[in-house]
Amino acid sequence: MRELPLALLRPRRAVGFAAIQFLIGPFIMDLTLRFAYSGRFVDYLELPEHLQHFVADTCQKHGTKQPRVAVIADLSPNASGAVGEDGRGTSCRTTPV
Repeated sequence: MRELPLALLRPRRAVGFAAIQFLIGPFIMDLTLRFAYSGRFVDYLELPEHLQHFVADTCQKHGTKQPRVAVIADLSPNASGAVGEDGRGTSCRTTPV
């Protein structure tokens, strides 16, 4: 059996390395964000009334559970969502420190 040239082995290594990054990347991001940001989960009654209605109406319209809402006290104007272990999404809103 002939041995493959070294040039043909390099793309395999690159694809393997990319696959490993693809698989472990989300876990590394979760760990990084967990240590970089902290938030507190709030009850819907703590939200402004128009947001309570918006979330309830949107979830009812799409047939989904109401997400947990967390407040992250930082200066970033961005918000993001993720699906938790219980299948409920988590909505985040940011507030100035």
